[in-house]
Amino acid sequence: MAARQYALGMSSYSTGTGFGQTPPTMPGALPPALPAWPKVIGIISIVLGSLGVVGQGCGIAGAVAMPMMAAPMREAAKQAAAQAAAQGAAQGGGNAAAAQMEQQVAMFDAMGQYTPLLVGSGVLNIICAVLLIVAGIQLLKRLPSGRTLHLAYAGLRTVAVLFAIVPGWLMHVAQMEAMQASGMAMPPGLGAGFMTGMGVVGIVLGVVWGLAYPAFVVVWFMRGTIREQVAAWGQGWGPGFGPGGQPPRFGTV
Repeated sequence: MAARQYALGMSSYSTGTGFGQTPPTMPGALPPALPAWPKVIGIISIVLGSLGVVGQGCGIAGAVAMPMMAAPMREAAKQAAAQAAAQGAAQGGGNAAAAQMEQQVAMFDAMGQYTPLLVGSGVLNIICAVLLIVAGIQLLKRLPSGRTLHLAYAGLRTVAVLFAIVPGWLMHVAQMEAMQASGMAMPPGLGAGFMTGMGVVGIVLGVVWGLAYPAFVVVWFMRGTIREQVAAWGQGWGPGFGPGGQPPRFGTV
């Protein structure tokens, strides 16, 4: 009787109908390890997005506060310029100080007229930063929407960076015109041509920096291996498995 019960138990285990059976202890094929890139890129996206929200928020606050701060400073600069001019007439000097004060007033006026463009650029970049945070969270969860949102961020961020060129260049030109109108003498070798070149270099560096991560995102998520892995997340296959129970090519990343 005991032998018969043992045989029946072994039969039920081999056919998968037994309950409470001991799992196999013999070595065999194990599922491939999950790739680490979703966690790495997800964390980077969340950090960059958070920094973007804080930085752009401060930029918007500064752009909004600039006209309000410029009004009292403009009056103080005009009074100081008048006093410096009076002292210069009495003592034969002080004209340089007066010209410097007038230059500051003109620069405040030049920057203040582009406040709406600065605010609009900041708001657009905050939207990009929030989108990047959400994309990073979805990627940490290994959801296909993480890839989609990252690509959407790359496109929107490109538009935001190119749009930011407009107020940046206009403010640079306005400052140059204000400096020239004030009659301020430029140091040798630092003429209008040099300042224009510096402005162009600054804008180019800003564009390269602003588009660095979006370019990486597009290149990375358009790779065939990455698209295969992301597609596996959305098909209900278990972690580490692809179509037909076959493991995706994790080792090729």
